[in-house]
Amino acid sequence: MISSVSRKYGIDYIYAKIASIKANVLSRDDLVASVRADTLKDSINALAKKPLGSYVAGVYSVKGESIRALTKAIDEYTIAVIKTLYSYIDSRTYEIIRFFENIYDALNIVSMYQSLSVTGKASYTIPAGVLYLENVSVEDLGSLDELYRVLVDYSVYPKAVFVREPGLDPCMIASRLLSYIKVNAIDHPLVRKVVKIARDHVWIRLALVFGEDALKYLTHLYTITFSELASIASLRSIAELGSILNHGYYREYGSMIRDLQSITSGFDLLNILHMIHLSRVSTDLLYPPIPCSVVRLIVLLHTENLLSKLVIVSKYSGLYARELEEFISRWWVI
Repeated sequence: MISSVSRKYGIDYIYAKIASIKANVLSRDDLVASVRADTLKDSINALAKKPLGSYVAGVYSVKGESIRALTKAIDEYTIAVIKTLYSYIDSRTYEIIRFFENIYDALNIVSMYQSLSVTGKASYTIPAGVLYLENVSVEDLGSLDELYRVLVDYSVYPKAVFVREPGLDPCMIASRLLSYIKVNAIDHPLVRKVVKIARDHVWIRLALVFGEDALKYLTHLYTITFSELASIASLRSIAELGSILNHGYYREYGSMIRDLQSITSGFDLLNILHMIHLSRVSTDLLYPPIPCSVVRLIVLLHTENLLSKLVIVSKYSGLYARELEEFISRWWVI
């Protein structure tokens, strides 16, 4: 289980490890070369000079063109790298990272609660969060009691016993889960900015999915206004989101959405939009102190995960190569 660690390494050593991991993140040139390749095999080989591509190439040599196996390999790599990063950081930095990842746990728990209540099956909405990093197989969950057991076992909202109760409003669950995340307890303003944007992203998604019901349980917003969220709740499509969020941290939102629409849709679009957005607004986290550098790197690793999957799926399907190349060239920061 991922857990907090005491400081074992000097600051210079930790920064060297952070720099080493960052240097191995797939660059714009790596991804574009992969998109331009003629076949799926060539596409994977184009990534193989970096560790993620090398790992996926090893899986390809065994599993062949199994898109499920290849995307799973990308998840396995991302999880392994982030866990390695955790092994170097001190307990206070780890606590801050937990705040960040728990935001995505809240989003996934709401999705799991809803799907278990309706279909008896659970799945992740976004490949992020502590449950995801623990590689918890939620596909095997069959009840709300089992969902709560997992939360306790992995210390993810262990006090949220209410998830065992059927018939709750998903937006109320999200509100109660997010109330456990003490944003203002984070003593690094640049990290607080990223956490606030991530937290507000949960409400944006809830408003898009549940409409005005999301507004009933809203407590705090940090980077958007209540009136903007109310307008989002009345939208008929994600495509209109950029007409509302078009200023401040969100000034690039509309352009990113337009570029993404020709490539993907639904939750996949929102996941990539959010992580690309975070990667662009967190460029000022490149430098000390350590929590800033770690949060920045984790954002890049989550974004690398989503972009590399998108490239692999594009080559597998033979679709939207030109649009994907243009999107990566325009928006990926590495």
